[in-house]
Amino acid sequence: MALSIQRSSRSIVRLRHILPRYGPSVVYHAGATRGQDFAPRNQAISFGMALAGTTAIGIDSLFSPEAHARESLVQSSTNAWELTEEIGSGAFGIVRLGVRRATGELGAVKVQRDLKHRASMQREVQALQLIKHQGGHKNIVDLKDVFEKDGHTCIVTEFVSGGELFDHVVEDGPFSEDRARNMMRDIVEAVAFLHDHGVIHKDLKPENVLLQFKDKRDNNLAKLVDFGSAGPASPTTQDDIGTTVYLAPELQSQDGGPCTPAADVWSLGCILYIVLTGRHPFDLEGNATEATIKNRIMRAKVSFKHADCKGISPEAKDLITQLLQKDPSQRPSARDILQHPWMTQEAMIVMLLGLDATPTDKTKPRTAITSA
Repeated sequence: MALSIQRSSRSIVRLRHILPRYGPSVVYHAGATRGQDFAPRNQAISFGMALAGTTAIGIDSLFSPEAHARESLVQSSTNAWELTEEIGSGAFGIVRLGVRRATGELGAVKVQRDLKHRASMQREVQALQLIKHQGGHKNIVDLKDVFEKDGHTCIVTEFVSGGELFDHVVEDGPFSEDRARNMMRDIVEAVAFLHDHGVIHKDLKPENVLLQFKDKRDNNLAKLVDFGSAGPASPTTQDDIGTTVYLAPELQSQDGGPCTPAADVWSLGCILYIVLTGRHPFDLEGNATEATIKNRIMRAKVSFKHADCKGISPEAKDLITQLLQKDPSQRPSARDILQHPWMTQEAMIVMLLGLDATPTDKTKPRTAITSA
């Protein structure tokens, strides 16, 4: 499929029109060193806080405000990192490139702007600490440090220099199916890891996926970032979670609804559609209002009638349709997605050729779904 080549001749201006940046997110500045995602300020939260006890106290306790009382926190030295150029910004604050003074290691430092983002900062640190305690994952950004500087809480994560998946699609056009499959495998494996450990991301979108390399699509590596909405399954409101145009139908009401792993699966469907077409599945022309998109998410079926969908394979359409089921109970789990025929095509070819098909991640799918 040559869809990405056909679309690559379109100007960035036109692509930005048909795939706008929805809602608040970190925006990386043109010309800056491209890296990771960060932001806010509130009471200090420590990288060293109670990691050894996470499995004992349980995930619900870990994500409770009481788990992070100020007196229980041990801050790292404020002089451990030198903050240099600004590499991104958002409603919550800025992202600076950090250099560890002792080793020269680079990090992306999210600096909180004000206290109203306090809960989001706490959720992000709690989620990243839990992930680190569980051994981390190659497709999830690694937490390096947390400290307070001049009254601002700073989260340091690994520096990822390739920029957002969103910008890769906008600037270079949609991915071919083979490349999209590799990209989605990275993302879905990360989400499956989160769900295995009781964490829902709650704000999956192309802006929250960073790539290791800026100028290549083959053998790139995707990493999930921005865990400010993350937490266990729970009743929730729209104040707690992600970006409206990527939220599942069950979370679109004013009072919110039960946020389960199926909500992340819906967002994965939106990401896959965008990666293959350069368009949002419920805003094909890139000019709908948020209210219109919200209404379509709740009531309209996903469509493949647009000209940019003509090259999409039946298997890819089937997977997208399953991910974008209105009923959350009808969506596959993240582990199931990895076994869908579209996701396993490359693995089947490798097996037929007698090559090494060893999975790249230690976690393996348990169940399968079949193509309709």
